[in-house]
Amino acid sequence: MASFQGNVGDVASHRAFRTWFESLFPNLEIQWIDIEIRKFYRDIDTAWEIFDEAVSRSNCLIIGGGNYLELWPENSPTGTSLPFSRKEMEDLSVPIFINSVGVDDGQGVGQSARQNFAKFINSFVDSKRNLLSVRNDGSLSVVKRFLNPENWNKCFELPDHAFFTNWTSEVTDFQTTRITIGINLAIDMPEIRFSKYNQDAFEFLSQLALTLNQLLDFYDILDLCFIPHMYSDMKAISFILGELKDTHRRERATVTTYDTRANSQEFMEAYSQLDGVVSMRFHSHVFGISKGIPVFSLNSYPQIEKLLKNVGLESIKSYDFKDHYEVLDDELFSFVEEVVKKFIRTEQFEEFHALIRLNREIAGVKIQNWLNSEAK
Repeated sequence: MASFQGNVGDVASHRAFRTWFESLFPNLEIQWIDIEIRKFYRDIDTAWEIFDEAVSRSNCLIIGGGNYLELWPENSPTGTSLPFSRKEMEDLSVPIFINSVGVDDGQGVGQSARQNFAKFINSFVDSKRNLLSVRNDGSLSVVKRFLNPENWNKCFELPDHAFFTNWTSEVTDFQTTRITIGINLAIDMPEIRFSKYNQDAFEFLSQLALTLNQLLDFYDILDLCFIPHMYSDMKAISFILGELKDTHRRERATVTTYDTRANSQEFMEAYSQLDGVVSMRFHSHVFGISKGIPVFSLNSYPQIEKLLKNVGLESIKSYDFKDHYEVLDDELFSFVEEVVKKFIRTEQFEEFHALIRLNREIAGVKIQNWLNSEAK
């Protein structure tokens, strides 16, 4: 059960997870049943019918990955985006694996959510039938604030599966004299992302468009590739394109297809062709890092800073939205200059890749031991 529609980053993460999970159990023929979590937010009665039918035909329920342990919902029985009550989860007859989910306090934690989540998460890990993993974005430190100390060892960190995306396309020799910078923008949650800009995303985007025009004026070899991850990103991209000079938007800017279908390849190929990426969303950071290309972080949400700290890359160039815009203008010019001159070293990415591969192998053993034990 996860979100299979709406966010391209989540789709890529699901694909990478399934390939890996199947490799953990090579002697099993695994069949997957998709339960779209968003149906619970639209038509809960129909969603439960679909859920019950799917679980009745299953040997295991996997929840995630995704950012489903957000801690702002006040009326949720779990204190999160998960639609279960504790009793409903306890009544399920199959083992349950919460898979590399984000535990997100970035939108605040209400008193009711605080109490409900603490009860839910401790009850969940108290059952040997269940297994809890959180993704590598600071979620482990957050969930430990709600777990009883004796339950801390019942939760482990599992790197977001999008780090292990299978990059099948190779960089081509076409236009090798040009430099392409990817741009990923997000305008949802403006009260958090754009608090310094009077919660007005377009105030920020107007200034960003001026900087992008100046960059394109200065660097004749520079092109921009805008990469939407979800539908609202298209509004930000459309606005920026409207602010670019006509020659720039016609001749030096492209936009990748927005397509959440699992068989879409253009999204992955877009990241494979980049020389650098300006990232705002979580998975845009993940894709840039996993591909080993220079990343400039537009740090507009707490989980981004936690992710970079967790993976030891907090020293990469970034803009904190608490700073004045002039800081971004200067840092972005510096970033593009380093990309153009190939000054950014990628050894730090190689060290990181080795570390998360090891963390994933350790997590894989935990999952194998747990599911094999449940099978008995």
